[in-house]
Amino acid sequence: MDDMRMDCMVRICKAYYDMPEHGTGGSLHIVLDDGNVDHGSVLSCIKFAEEEGDIIGQGIGLMLSRMTTADRSRLVSRYKEYALS
Repeated sequence: MDDMRMDCMVRICKAYYDMPEHGTGGSLHIVLDDGNVDHGSVLSCIKFAEEEGDIIGQGIGLMLSRMTTADRSRLVSRYKEYALS
């Protein structure tokens, strides 16, 4: 994934975290907070988002599922930019 697209994913994750109900990573916390970037963890997050009615989490989860594991690791390495700012 090129830098422009990665920057976009960071902004999307920040917007998700800025929502009061998702401040700790919401349905995606297994990946975004805990750093479990394997495909199975992403699929678990998508399933949890569906169960919770978290439509935005489902969409971001689908985007994460289309990323490589290496790119998900790159995204999580920028945790401070989306979760702590």
